[in-house]
Amino acid sequence: MRIALSLLLAILLALPAAGLGVYGGANSYRLMGSDTQGLLADFQRGYDWTGGVFQDLDFGEHVALRGAFQVTSRNSWQESAGAVREDLNLRSYDFPLDLLLRNSRRHGAFVSLGAALHVPQKATYCEATRDRDTSICVEQDLLDEIVQREVTFSLGAGLEFGSGFLWLRYNMGLENIFRRNDEGLDYTSEVLSAVIGLRF
Repeated sequence: MRIALSLLLAILLALPAAGLGVYGGANSYRLMGSDTQGLLADFQRGYDWTGGVFQDLDFGEHVALRGAFQVTSRNSWQESAGAVREDLNLRSYDFPLDLLLRNSRRHGAFVSLGAALHVPQKATYCEATRDRDTSICVEQDLLDEIVQREVTFSLGAGLEFGSGFLWLRYNMGLENIFRRNDEGLDYTSEVLSAVIGLRF
């Protein structure tokens, strides 16, 4: 948490006020089995939150570059045989960079194309077994088993209205989130987020 606050303070001090803003919202996250034989079942979508600070660099009226620092919490789940529910929860520091093509500055629709670097800070796996009317969860720390840095590709679209905007963004993982797949853990990530932003 101290690292996140230090990075946030550094960004606020280093970047000019024009184009600087904040955003926050919700996300839908799932893991997709990427083996060619179809033996890995996709996880179900889980819902969580995301929020961050951003800086827009405008190149005229219709083009801008948006860099950001954000914190994202994500979860995905599946049910296996015997009514056992498996939950994977991730929290990461993210560094997205998006190219914005828009109708006009601060007014109308825009589309975005970009990529993001995700640095996981927390990763837990919970296997919950039903015991009559209760659920017993055994939680495991997976931070050492997932990649230290994950790269995603993103597409988005949004609507700007003055100093505010609504932004829908789809992120697709470009690699297996696990460091090794010798146990058959070959999964890529998929995130759909919706955020509301405010530019200062």
